[in-house]
Amino acid sequence: MIQKSPARLLIAAIAFLLGAGACVWFFRWWLGASLSALVGGYLLVWATAGKARWCRECKTFRLTP
Repeated sequence: MIQKSPARLLIAAIAFLLGAGACVWFFRWWLGASLSALVGGYLLVWATAGKARWCRECKTFRLTP
């Protein structure tokens, strides 16, 4: 297991989610907004519930307490 910076992951997640909102609000580009929102949501869950840990062997993060 390796540990990433939770603050950096949260900042990136917020940036992706704000980018998704901007894509919809300014450009009406739904595909880009959907992809950006999915990535932002993934990073948000990884930073909070996954505690920013990453398993190099299984290529995933665990949601165990």
